[in-house]
Amino acid sequence: SSNIKVPLFCKIRVFEDVAETVAYARMLEECGCALLVVHGRTREQRGARTGLASWEHIRAVKASLAIPVVANGNMIHNSDIARCVAYTGCDGVMIAEPHLYNPAIFVGGRHRSVDMLREYLQI
Repeated sequence: SSNIKVPLFCKIRVFEDVAETVAYARMLEECGCALLVVHGRTREQRGARTGLASWEHIRAVKASLAIPVVANGNMIHNSDIARCVAYTGCDGVMIAEPHLYNPAIFVGGRHRSVDMLREYLQI
């Protein structure tokens, strides 16, 4: 880690076993990872239709590390974000597909994409 000149951020998927996931996350922290994104699904689970992400795994990782932990998975609505943060204790969240369907997910409510486009085109 002494050879790294910029902050190192990593993203992982969980193992089936919580303890194995925590051990892997600790190893990354010991190697110099400054921030860890934890996707709560396993490598075999691709996409939301393959099962729910495990916030329990994310919670265990957060409780075991000193570095910031960002949660990823199962956040479709703004209320899901608040529930995830409250349950896992994570330092932040990362989303992908839900933002494509609702660009205003972080502010809550549902906003029409065309209205948002008009607003940002004026800026």
